[in-house]
Amino acid sequence: MGAFQKADQAIAGIRPLPRLYLMPGCGICHQVKGFLERHDIPAEMCWITESRHELALQELLKTYTGPRSVPFLVVGDEIVQGFQRDAITSMLARAGYAVRKENVDGAVATEKPVVLPSDALWVANFLDGSVSFVDLPSGRRLADDLSFGPESNIMSVAYDPGANVAAISKYGQHALVFFDMAKRTYLGGNAAGATLPTAAGPADIVVDAKRHRFYVPATQAGLVMAVDSRTGRFANGTLQNSSVAVGRSLTGGIAIDPGLDRIFVSTEGRLCAVDLDTFRLVGDGLDVGIHRGVAVNPRTHRVYVAGSERHAVIYVDGRTMRYAFGDLENSTVQTDRTPFAIAVDGESGLVFVSCMTSQRIQILDAASPTLSGLPPLDAAATTRTFAFIGDGLLAASSFDDGEVSFVDCRQGRYLNGARSRVAVPVSKGARGIAWVGGASPAKKFGKGEI
Repeated sequence: MGAFQKADQAIAGIRPLPRLYLMPGCGICHQVKGFLERHDIPAEMCWITESRHELALQELLKTYTGPRSVPFLVVGDEIVQGFQRDAITSMLARAGYAVRKENVDGAVATEKPVVLPSDALWVANFLDGSVSFVDLPSGRRLADDLSFGPESNIMSVAYDPGANVAAISKYGQHALVFFDMAKRTYLGGNAAGATLPTAAGPADIVVDAKRHRFYVPATQAGLVMAVDSRTGRFANGTLQNSSVAVGRSLTGGIAIDPGLDRIFVSTEGRLCAVDLDTFRLVGDGLDVGIHRGVAVNPRTHRVYVAGSERHAVIYVDGRTMRYAFGDLENSTVQTDRTPFAIAVDGESGLVFVSCMTSQRIQILDAASPTLSGLPPLDAAATTRTFAFIGDGLLAASSFDDGEVSFVDCRQGRYLNGARSRVAVPVSKGARGIAWVGGASPAKKFGKGEI
């Protein structure tokens, strides 16, 4: 029976037609959408950027007590928030929809030989589960994409130059994969040996160069995991001994302050800090509402939180875990709706925040919760991730457009004046970004030096 016939029956009342409330650029939303499509399940796509769907969702959630961020899959009177494969499968089965079993846990890439570029900007493509390689001096793509399949949902890329090891997170298959950049192939020589099964939902990765560790939030498990970047194995032998529980509803936002020896993670409407010496939580966290991106200025130990619930950026003192300017109101600057990715450049004293709804990058003053006075940048659709790649250059990935563009932080504008001049097309669902290799040639990128 085809999807259209199923939809006709659902509409006729034989089976309830699933409704998926989602927003553009939301990777988890696309996970649920892709899951429904792979299993030939008809569903109404309710994009909450349309006012009628946003109002319908607000009405739906009046009596809902769980996490309040999209996606929400609604079948009849039942609701599942996020991408919970088993819960979605059970809910659909109760409504009469069959879902095939998928092999996801710890899945590894194909075993065909891999030879990686020695120096490149790596871009994780969430929707088709691949990694693209970009040459900065020329702005061209190097080699073929490294593909792990659409079910893998590659979310993040990180590189520890001291260990000369790169890592990617396979959000959809609950695993990390490591690469030996000295040999330019998988760590240990093959994909199976280079793959580490993790707790559910490994998201953004940060690097602790001092301890040669990668820290990764497992968003569905409510954990932050510590992995030895030299071996590609858990830092303290097992997942249990190498993780700290920070609470459910992790958004995946994570940032590191090497001077304070702390990482900051976003969870359950709170900003939490983890001490890296003890690998334990510092206090109870700080109330910042529903939020996404987190950035740290190591020079001042200030933390910046993109608050999607308040449509604002909140300034926090990372040393005390208190609002930077006394209280929440005085430590907050309003932005366009749905701030998401955020980055701070200590040299220029500027904070860059992408706002999903307006598709603009706003520029804030890092010293105080105010706009910088520089005009916002028109962004590619759904800018999801920022990454500094040297010489005052900020890379920005566009999830919906499948491209990476570059901002000159010192000027507060796109390199060479326009995004179109240096935007590099990559693949579907561009998200995580990292420079992997020797010294970044960012100064040579584009038509002139910055």
